[in-house]
Amino acid sequence: MTFRSRARAGLSPKAVAGAPLQANGSRCLMLGMEPTDIEPLSSAEEFLDSACLGCGCVCDDIDIVVKQGRIVGADNACSIGVGWLLEESGGPACKIAGEPAGLDEGIARAAEILAGARFPLVTGLEEASIESQKVAIQIARRIGARLDTTTSPGRQAYWLAVQDVGAVGCTLGEIRHRGDLIIVWRADPNETHPRHFERYSIDAVGNVAHRGRVDRFVIAVDETETTDCADRFIRLSADQEIEALVTLRALARGVALDADQVAARTGSPLQTWQDMFTKMKEARYGVLLFEPSPDRLRNAAILRLVRDMNEHTRFVGSPLGAAGNAAGAEQVALWSTGYPGAVDLARGVPRYLPDESTTAALLERGLVDAILVVSGDPALLATSRGSVILLNVPTVVLGGRENVTMRSATVGFRVARLGREDSGTVFRSDGAPIPVRECLVSLFPGTRELLARIDQAIAALPERGPAFHESPGGS
Repeated sequence: MTFRSRARAGLSPKAVAGAPLQANGSRCLMLGMEPTDIEPLSSAEEFLDSACLGCGCVCDDIDIVVKQGRIVGADNACSIGVGWLLEESGGPACKIAGEPAGLDEGIARAAEILAGARFPLVTGLEEASIESQKVAIQIARRIGARLDTTTSPGRQAYWLAVQDVGAVGCTLGEIRHRGDLIIVWRADPNETHPRHFERYSIDAVGNVAHRGRVDRFVIAVDETETTDCADRFIRLSADQEIEALVTLRALARGVALDADQVAARTGSPLQTWQDMFTKMKEARYGVLLFEPSPDRLRNAAILRLVRDMNEHTRFVGSPLGAAGNAAGAEQVALWSTGYPGAVDLARGVPRYLPDESTTAALLERGLVDAILVVSGDPALLATSRGSVILLNVPTVVLGGRENVTMRSATVGFRVARLGREDSGTVFRSDGAPIPVRECLVSLFPGTRELLARIDQAIAALPERGPAFHESPGGS
């Protein structure tokens, strides 16, 4: 992708501001201003085709307007994207024990903490670029750490289901061009991914679905704001979800079902599910959109249904992605260690321990004595016991936004935010790499640069025994 930028001169306020949110969730607006307060952008610069990390869509058609060192406009951004781009951070570049400190001093202290730990943990990664994530994993290998991400428990359970079942997926572009049946399964993209329908699914104009919405049939399972966009709606509660998925799988395999049992277990008559299966079977290209759940069996049931439907027609499952670069964190961990997270590098080779080496499990059991957090917040995953341990373990935190873990860090570094002041590459929810670039000058160092300096400082320290340590309780 080639990025473009240009200086704006003498544009009228209405050209870039004042437009309300549209039905598709996008807007062209001036941030933090009323329309009557806007002055002509005589010295503004516009960064065309920028990427927004507000959700897993990673929309890369955002035209950002910068004036006097601030983002004042974001053409095409949805409400979530506006919030992501508008959020600013401040404070000193480095703090040690809550007090401002020099960057060199902070790097030296961070290196001492990490190199001196017997059971370190490297986690976070969800808002860092792929380039930064690679350096973080290099540090984890050097110090023999446990490696994990702070992506949601639903993502962790999804990967376990993928390992059990496999996954039939595709890019969002393929959904845009070919999808003629869209099933939104107990999710609400209209709320969580406002431009998904516009750019990739229901309303998008594609090569095959060249009339957009007219060429698509939409089924919404569960009642959300997305229900209003659907041609058919099926009400389904969480405790009936797996039963409904099994019912559809049985229909796909030609298994005879008892109508009374189906109605009792799913809350809908058998005919409802038969009609839905008929629409799925008749589709030329079916798409099931869903949010990964902490329930591994539920995720596996979705993946199995999608797999079974490929005996009848082309069908794909498309999980909706999180903000930042959570998908990138999983992918970089995969190609670096063979696993998407919860990896123990203490023996010098990767060991996958999904029940033992997640960030939440390690904190709960108190099996860490130092933590490197790269653009994430482990406090969101920790139990009450884990939160107490997190507060009492030496932590080195790199982050562009204020959060609980940053406030309690032993050594805290404020870094340039990816997509605002820092550039790099991220992965969209479908695994497609998207380049992002900075549009503002930052007073803070980039994450990749800072991690590289910490890695160099660790390498320069005297060797302290073996390169790795046995994990506590390890066999």
